[in-house]
Amino acid sequence: MFSLVRVYVYVYVFVAAVLLGSAFSVSAANLVTNGSMTGPTTIGSPPPSWNSVSTDGDTIPVGGLSGWGTGIGASPDGGTFLAILNNGGGGAFDAAAQTVSGFTVGAIYTLEFSFSNIGLDFTAASNYANPGFVRANIAGLDFDTPVLTHDGFGSQRWFSFSSSFSATATSMDLTFSAVRENSGVGGYAGGVDGVSISAVPEPETYAMLMAGLGLMGFVGRRRAKK
Repeated sequence: MFSLVRVYVYVYVFVAAVLLGSAFSVSAANLVTNGSMTGPTTIGSPPPSWNSVSTDGDTIPVGGLSGWGTGIGASPDGGTFLAILNNGGGGAFDAAAQTVSGFTVGAIYTLEFSFSNIGLDFTAASNYANPGFVRANIAGLDFDTPVLTHDGFGSQRWFSFSSSFSATATSMDLTFSAVRENSGVGGYAGGVDGVSISAVPEPETYAMLMAGLGLMGFVGRRRAKK
């Protein structure tokens, strides 16, 4: 009888482990296409798989391009990145987006990306080095990064953003835009890279594995006593 119980426990734990592995595999899958913002360096066009929904957006390499992000280092994701600007006061306002599919309605997902105040290395009119932040929008929610000031060209830094949301549809638009902090003279230019959206494993999966491990420990202790 004891051996049969032990077999049942092992089978239970095996199944739980398989489910947990499956959950991790699903959660590790990035639903975003070209979240690495990889593409040919271009002023006036966002990376492939991303569409301009307001003005344009630019595909910028490490070190900058045509004054954008001059001297900036690689983001944690590396390679090219998306540059978006905000002139304010009725000027240019960049926003780039893509339709992300594969969601399960009601499931929880994590949005992650890197961001920076990249600046524009021009001194006339607007230098785009003002304080500002990047705004991501999905599922009807705005996700705003902390406000960044400009560290000076060649000293710009990359920061990480992460937040969770509940899917409201199987396909949703993910939009990135730049927001200037104040209404002063000049603009703001932000960089975005390493974008990912992944599912969060359901708590029930962890609970099943923990229960199975607890049963294994119980059986092991009984066996040791005998």
